[in-house]
Amino acid sequence: MKGVDFDHLRKTREGYFTHMLHATRYSLIFAGCAAFCLFHAFVPFLFVNYASKRARKIINNVDERQK
Repeated sequence: MKGVDFDHLRKTREGYFTHMLHATRYSLIFAGCAAFCLFHAFVPFLFVNYASKRARKIINNVDERQK
């Protein structure tokens, strides 16, 4: 089955709870970004770059953690 990797934690060199904290944090940030994007859809001159900047920060953080 695609998307299932039982060696994921070993490959990331993280324990279960450390990985869970990072994934939970990212998920909450993305949920906030979704709310800001929805608000931006109706008021396009506010929060113009909020979600894209946050997404870039998450990508950079994931890249750093994988080194």
